[in-house]
Parts: sequence; C-alpha cells; structure tokens
Amino acid sequence: MKFIFKVLILSCFFSELSALNVRVLLRENQEEPWHISSLKGVQLRDAGNKDRVFPKTSTVHALTIQKEDQYIRVNGKKISSKLMWIDPLDKYLTIDGKTYDGRFLIAYEKNKWLLINVIDSEEYLYSVLKTESWPGWPLEVNKGFAIACRSYLLYQLLSSRDRDSVYHIKNTNYHQTYQGIHDDKDLRQAVEETRGIFLAYNQKPILAMFDCCCGGVITAKIVNGMDFTKVPYLARKQACTFCKGTKLYEWRATYSVEQFTSIVQGSRDHVVHPIRGITIADKDKAGLVKKVTIKTKRDFFTITARQMNLLFKGVKSYCFSVLKRGNTITIDGKGHGHHLGMCQWGAREMVRQGWSHKDILQFYYPNTYFMQLAPNNHQEVV
Repeated sequence: MKFIFKVLILSCFFSELSALNVRVLLRENQEEPWHISSLKGVQLRDAGNKDRVFPKTSTVHALTIQKEDQYIRVNGKKISSKLMWIDPLDKYLTIDGKTYDGRFLIAYEKNKWLLINVIDSEEYLYSVLKTESWPGWPLEVNKGFAIACRSYLLYQLLSSRDRDSVYHIKNTNYHQTYQGIHDDKDLRQAVEETRGIFLAYNQKPILAMFDCCCGGVITAKIVNGMDFTKVPYLARKQACTFCKGTKLYEWRATYSVEQFTSIVQGSRDHVVHPIRGITIADKDKAGLVKKVTIKTKRDFFTITARQMNLLFKGVKSYCFSVLKRGNTITIDGKGHGHHLGMCQWGAREMVRQGWSHKDILQFYYPNTYFMQLAPNNHQEVV
C-alpha cells in the first residue's frame, strides 16, 4: 500500500502544547474525600501564586481533601483557592491505590471540583496502552494502537477548546481508559518507536475510534447518530473480515424472563408488568439495533440499543437479534463495542498475516495520512 504523507507548519492548534502535556480528568465532584500521597511528601500550591505553599501541607506525605460547596478542606484546614497544584517531592502521586506520573491540578469549574493529572503526552499514551491493548500481543499491533491512541488524544486536545474546559480528556472508556503507571517494556517500545506519529485528515488529527471486535459491520452504513461529514475516515466501505475467526466475533446472552424484567425495572420509573414479547423495533442500514420494543401484559415500551448495552453485561454490541421463547430471552450478536474505527482483534489477525501497522491503520481509517509532532514545533513527514 502506498502511504500518503503531508507536511504542515505547526499552527495555533498546538500553540499551547509546546511541552505536549495532557490534562487527564481523574475525579469529578465525587462525595468521598480524595486521599493523595507521595513517598517523600507532597506540596500544595496556589496556581495563581507559585510561591504560596499552603501551611502544614508542604512536609506531609499525604493529603485528605474534602469538598464543601465552593471551598475545600485539606487535612481539615479550609482553603478558598479554586485552582491548586499538588506536586510530589519524588516522582509519583498516588490516589486510591493507583500511582501517577506528573502532577495533580485541583480546579473548581462549573460548580464542580475536578482532580486532574497533568502529564507528558507520551507517558500518558504509554499508560493508556496497558488498559486499551491486550496482554502479550505483538509489537506491530501495539505500534498501530499507539498511533491510534495518540491521534485520538490530539483530537480531544483540540476539541477541549470548544468545550472551554480546564481538562482535555477523561480517564474512563468515555474517552480512553487510563489507570496510571506500569512497567511493560514491550508497550514502552511501541510508544517510543512511533513517538509523535499520528493520523491526520484535512490537516488535523483524526478521531481514531476503535473497538475490540467489529463483527464484520461495514461502518459506512452506520447512521445511528454518526455524522460522517465531520469524520469521513470512519465511514469505511470495506468490511473487515479479519476478526471472523476470533472469540469475540459472535456471542450469546441468555436471561430468564424474571432476570430480564428485574434488570429493566431498575431503569424505569414505573412498574414493569410481566413480559409477553420482545422485538427489534428499529435498525440502521448497517444492521445495528437502534430500539427494542418490550410488550408486557398491560402495555409496551421501547428502550434503546445503548440502554440494552449498558443494562445487560451479556450484550456486547449493537449488532444483535432477540428472541423470547417460553421463560427464556436469548440475545445473539456479533462484535464487541461500537463497530467504528479500528477492530482490535481484526488488527491482531492482520499482523499474523503479515500486514504492517501502517497498512492496518490506513485500512481502518481510509483517506488519512501520517504526520509527526517534532521537537521543533512542526508537524513533519514520518
């Protein structure tokens, strides 16, 4: 496959990213206190005055931070500042048993207290690969994942401007799952060998979505809330057949009527009467379910495919059929995830067949090209 490369002078899109630090949202207004520690101690500083170190916190090894409306208490002391840095006196900070590189930022934004990890983008990506990749997979697969995750990160960095938010990206699968440091040397190699490389379209990083297994869905036919005019590279016209022999390609979830009713009841604000039938109410052109109709003894109602996915752990994707027979409801489906972008198990099989990570990326994200963030603040040919 012939690769397409372009050169672009680094514009104002990345002007604030000279150090390429990323702000990752770790906690958002949770009621429980934040317990933050570091082996050699921590310092809490006012972000508006770097010389202002809060009393009684500069020499302790741990901070307990409690939120109370528009102020916080740190180790019991009330502090009115709404933007504060927490720096480790060694290299790492720990919260809830997870350890993080970089530093923390506490911010009060839109009536919420936020805890943010500010970290070098490549270190962030190295951590992300531990949770977004699969254990023991080949270097070539992980190089592809590294580029996809980096592209997704840069896309979110730009999008955060429109959100007008102090953070860039969340640490959950809402964006990319991030759980702090690890020491996997193979993943480190994948990040280092692709350092700064990302996929671009129309001179910007792409929204490089990916899922575990696409189930052979042709993404160009998906109309379920996806505007392909903004992300045309996700409208892949060619089916991925590489995941067909994998363990996630097909699945089945079985529930008794009582189990199914109980789970649905938890999401409804009225009584769910005994279920008489269940059918697919609406699909998109790709065959992905949009709505399911549930008929009860007294009425009927619909729930979305997304609700099905969230409510039932056995429902792995939006590509499924459903059948009620006697006291059993059976759901048969294909794929694991949202069916958009790179299919991870498909990519694994492509490497087994001899594909390079660059070939794989351009298969799953057609009409994109590779660019690289270079130290001299340019985006250059790789």
